[in-house]
Amino acid sequence: MKKRVLIVDDFGSMRRMVRAALKPLPYLEIHEAENGLSAWNKLQSAPHDLLISDICMPHLDGWALVQRVRESEHHSALPIILVSAESAPDKLPDSLRYLGKPFTPALLRHAVAEFLEESFKADPAS
Repeated sequence: MKKRVLIVDDFGSMRRMVRAALKPLPYLEIHEAENGLSAWNKLQSAPHDLLISDICMPHLDGWALVQRVRESEHHSALPIILVSAESAPDKLPDSLRYLGKPFTPALLRHAVAEFLEESFKADPAS
């Protein structure tokens, strides 16, 4: 079974770059949202296994999206990778990773594979 990944960025070019970087991982089903509010609505309508989000976006920024996800009964354990040109926070919980822009496709693939590895072990159908 494919793992559903939601890419959230207000720049279409960045979403396309992330999608292209993840294309070599055949076990992913990739979805996109152009801002945090759109991402939240997509999370409400279908389960996802990983969220990759920019921080600076209109309507609902990445930090506010993380807060909504963590406070949600259905999504609180969702792994999240934040990508931004902003400097990395000093401390992040285990279910949250940070990648500074620019990052290499290989680094993104590694972070995604590392996050999803545990769910693959837990789901023998994967």
